[in-house]
Amino acid sequence: MLDRVALSSTQLWHFRLADVLRMAADLGYNGVEVWAEHVWQRADDPEAVRRLAESLGLSLTVHAASWDLNLAAINRGIREQSCREVERSMDLAAQLGAGLVTVHPGRASFTMENIDQHWAWLVESLRRLAAVAAERGVRLAVENMEPIRKEFINWPTDVNRLLDEVGDPRVGCTYDIAHVALERSAVECFQQLDRVVLVHLSDADGTALHRPLGRGTIDLPAIVRFLRNHYDGWIVLEGYWAKPNDWLAWWNKAVFDGLARAQEEAQKGDVHADRPARSLYSI
Repeated sequence: MLDRVALSSTQLWHFRLADVLRMAADLGYNGVEVWAEHVWQRADDPEAVRRLAESLGLSLTVHAASWDLNLAAINRGIREQSCREVERSMDLAAQLGAGLVTVHPGRASFTMENIDQHWAWLVESLRRLAAVAAERGVRLAVENMEPIRKEFINWPTDVNRLLDEVGDPRVGCTYDIAHVALERSAVECFQQLDRVVLVHLSDADGTALHRPLGRGTIDLPAIVRFLRNHYDGWIVLEGYWAKPNDWLAWWNKAVFDGLARAQEEAQKGDVHADRPARSLYSI
């Protein structure tokens, strides 16, 4: 099933959350992943946002604060403040009635040579956050990161090891397809992950991540086919768009819907099933 499709609020970064929710509903999204910074930068009222989401029939998740933070920093003060900001994000989720909070893992501060210590600090931070999540009645989902310098939570083996060491059933994985799809098979990586509770979907190429769907080199039909047949959780369409219009939110939903229709037609034996989706790429 592909009936749990959420909009990342960063696709409508220019707008207040009330407008984001209304546009998401108008475009046919089933939910919104609210970035904590989106709320805080504009001083939106979480209770008003929650009521509006309920009236529109939208489900909410939260993306925890991540910019300028590092849960595995060598500087203890940075780790402490990073934990506080994620805890604040969980408070926001509780206010919004959102049951799931995506959190970025920590990274090395300046070198990978001391990676064992960074692992230990990250596990310590996440165990602390898992305890707070239990108090707030929410779940945490650690996102896999792109394989670049200083990031060490990249591949399924990394994520699975981290979740095992944290050892808390409230902590799962947000699988970001754009973070792996250029290096390895996104479908194979999904199959190797133990506890996927949320999926982030965007396109990518050799120059940029989180590109509009169909504007990169990821094999989107294969991924959507796999999600349709093997995953029944939420799919968040990601991207960042600071302009005062809904172009990216519209585009991503249109392409995704085209891909989903193609898979439905393929199930019926239509050998030309991917043509409607591909035609959207040239709009």
